[in-house]
Amino acid sequence: IAIKEQKNEIMREVVDKLKPRYKTLVELRYYKEYSYEEIAVITERSTRDAARMAVQRSLRRLAEVMGYER
Repeated sequence: IAIKEQKNEIMREVVDKLKPRYKTLVELRYYKEYSYEEIAVITERSTRDAARMAVQRSLRRLAEVMGYER
């Protein structure tokens, strides 16, 4: 359990480095486990797919912060 908590803390620190718009999307999808439909409504995106694409962009930014490149 301590290792899991440590991993969660490290991940939170990395997510906190994201710009607010990306951070919000990651938090909604992976910490609060909202659906893409819910994220679309909350973030005022036009469709579920628009929300999904925004989350994917946020994950790419997260990977960059972690030092992973495409």
